[in-house]
Amino acid sequence: MYDFKEFIDTETIRLSAQDALLSFANHPLVHFFANHGNKPDFMTTAMLKASLFTALKEFPILVGHIKSADSGLDAVVIDRDSINMPEFVESASDVYYRDLKEACFNWNMWPVGVATTGATTAPDKSGTIRLLSVHIMRLRDNSGLVLFCNIPHYIMDGIGYYGFLSRWAMLCKILCTSGSLGRSDSSTDIGPQPAALEYTFDRKMVKACVSSCQPPLSTLAIKLLTRSSLASKLLSKMSFSARTRIMSICMRVDYGQAHWFHVSHESLEGLRNLAAAQNGGSLPTTMTSYALLAALVDMPVARAQMLMKCARSTIAKGASAVGTALCTMAAASSAAATHHVLLNTVNMHQFIQPQSGCCVGNPVLLHPIYTPFEQLDHETTAESFVDAATRIAAEIGGIDEAHFAQYINTLNAHPAAHARFSVFATTAPSMLTIVDERPYKMGSVDFGHGCPAWISGVPVQMPNFAAFFAQPAHMDDSGVFVYLSLRPGVVRYLVQDVFFTKYARILF
Repeated sequence: MYDFKEFIDTETIRLSAQDALLSFANHPLVHFFANHGNKPDFMTTAMLKASLFTALKEFPILVGHIKSADSGLDAVVIDRDSINMPEFVESASDVYYRDLKEACFNWNMWPVGVATTGATTAPDKSGTIRLLSVHIMRLRDNSGLVLFCNIPHYIMDGIGYYGFLSRWAMLCKILCTSGSLGRSDSSTDIGPQPAALEYTFDRKMVKACVSSCQPPLSTLAIKLLTRSSLASKLLSKMSFSARTRIMSICMRVDYGQAHWFHVSHESLEGLRNLAAAQNGGSLPTTMTSYALLAALVDMPVARAQMLMKCARSTIAKGASAVGTALCTMAAASSAAATHHVLLNTVNMHQFIQPQSGCCVGNPVLLHPIYTPFEQLDHETTAESFVDAATRIAAEIGGIDEAHFAQYINTLNAHPAAHARFSVFATTAPSMLTIVDERPYKMGSVDFGHGCPAWISGVPVQMPNFAAFFAQPAHMDDSGVFVYLSLRPGVVRYLVQDVFFTKYARILF
C-alpha cells in the first residue's frame, strides 16, 4: 500500500567523523497537538501516512541502513530492494488533552508508552537500527494527539530534523486542504503539492564550503578530540551496532532525570541589565541571549554536581560488568578531573551554502569551556555571573568559518575521535552539554490543525544535558523554556541556588 520504491534511488552516503561524534544520541522529541473545535477529521491516519511517505521521497536517507566501516566512519546504504521501513505506530489513550494542558504537560500526566525509542541510538528487537520512528497517540474522545518522532543524530542535526518534520507537516496540511488523496489508489499520491525541494546529504559538501585559512583549535578542544584511552580504543574497533548497545547499557546505569524551567522575558531582561551594568551601562555587542542563559544554567548546575559528588567512580559501583569495565578504563584518562566542562553545541549551517538545495547532516561544532572547580566554591553573584557570560560570549562569538574548518580537519585527522568523545561524555565527573533549539522551525510543524502547543524531550535523557526552547504556543511571552536533564538528586541542590531561582522558575 505504501510502495514508494520507484522514487528511491540506490546510493551510498558516507558519514563523516563529524557525524560519528554524535552517533550515540537520538532526537526523541514529543509534540502535543490540540483538536480545536473537536473536528472529526483531525490529523487522520490516512493523511499522516500519505504525507509521510511523500516526504520520504525527498529524504531517502531515512529509509537506508547504516553499514559499519573502519574506525566508525560508517555509511548509509539506500537500496530500493532493501528498504529500512520507518517504524510507524498508532495507539489510543484514555487521557484528555485538557488534562495534559492543565498540568502544563507534566510527564507525570503523560499517557504510558509515548516514546518508542530512548535517548540513545540502539537496534530494535529485530536487530535493526531504524532511522525514523514515529508514534501517533490519539487522546481520549479525539481531543488531541501526541506525536513522537525520533531520528538518530548520526543522520542529521536538529535543523535537519525539523526540516523533515516541517516538510511532512506542510504536505499533510496541503492534503487536508485538497481533501483528496489523489486520483490513483496509491496512498502516496496526494494530488496538488508544492514543488519538491532539493536536499543535499553529501557530507563532502561541508568540507568543500569551509575556509582554507585555519587557525589552530584551543588546547582544550584538541585534548577532548584526540586524547586516547583503552576504552576509546576498544570502542573505535567496534561496529556501530555494538557501540550503540554499549552506550545503551551505560545509559541504563547512568541516566538523567529531566526537568523543565522557565526564564521569563522579564528575567531575561534582568540578566541583560546585569551584564550592561558591569560594562559601564551598555550591553557588550557579543553578549547574546545564549551566553546569558548558558551562564545562568551552567554555574549552578556545576555547583550542584559537586554537592552531589556525582563522580563516575560512584556510579560505577552499581553498573553492569560492561559499564564498570568502561568506567574503570576511562577513569585514569579523564580530561576534566579538576575542571567542570561546559560543552557548547554551536550550529555552523551559515557556513555551508551549497549551490542548490538544503544541506542536511551535522554541521555543528562542539566547543568546550573549562572552569576550575575552585571557582565554583561559592554561590553565584552578579559579578561571577557576568564574568561567566562574558567569557562564553567571547568564546562562542570568536568561532568563525576558519575555526570550523580547523575543527573538521582535526576530526578527519583523528577518525576515532568519536570514541574518545563518547568515553569523555560518559565519564567526566562534571560537565553540561547545551543545545539551543530556538533557531529550529518548530512553529512550522502544522499538519493542518495548528502548531503544537508543547514540544518536549523525554523524561529520561542522557545526564548533564540542557536545551533552550521557544515553545510555539508561547511565542507571545518571548521567554525561554529550559529542558534540563541531570543525574537523580542533583536538581534538589540546583533549586537551592538563590541566584538561579531568582531568574529561572521550575515548572516540573
